[in-house]
Amino acid sequence: MADAALAPAAAAEGAAAGARAVEPLRFDGDNSFPDCACCGTCCELNVLAISKAERDAMHACIEHKGVRPIDRNRRCCPLRSDEGTCMVWEARPQVCRLHHCQVPRREVLRQNPAIVVPERLALLDLHAEFIEGVNGHVAVRNQMFGLQAIPHHQVAA
Repeated sequence: MADAALAPAAAAEGAAAGARAVEPLRFDGDNSFPDCACCGTCCELNVLAISKAERDAMHACIEHKGVRPIDRNRRCCPLRSDEGTCMVWEARPQVCRLHHCQVPRREVLRQNPAIVVPERLALLDLHAEFIEGVNGHVAVRNQMFGLQAIPHHQVAA
C-alpha cells in the first residue's frame, strides 16, 4: 500500500524533472549559469581550448589575487582549489563558463544562439602554463615573489 501511495509522488517528481529539462537555460552572458553550484566538475581537464586574451586574463587574476597554482600532475586544472572551486572564477575562460553539469555543451549553445564560440582556439596545457611557466608568466611571477607552485602531495587534506 505504501508503494502505491508513493507512485503518484514519484510520477509527479519525474514530470517536474522533465519540465526542468526543457526550460531555457539561464546563462548570464558574463560569467556562468546563475544556478552553478561551483562543484569543480568543469575543472577536471588539464587541456583547454582558450584564446590568448583568456589566458592573459587568467594570469592577471592570478597576479591580482596572489593565487598559487597546485601541481596536480596534469590530472586536472591546477587552478582548482582543494575544495573543488575555481581559484580564478571571475577570469575563467569561455569553455569553463559554458560548462553545465546536466546539459551537453551543444544544447547550451543551441538554446543560447547569441553565444559566439571562436572556431580556431589554441589548446593550452594548464600544467605547462601555470606550473611550469612555459610562456614566462609564472616563471617571472615566481622570480618576483619567490613563490613556487604547491606540489599536490603537500597540499593540506
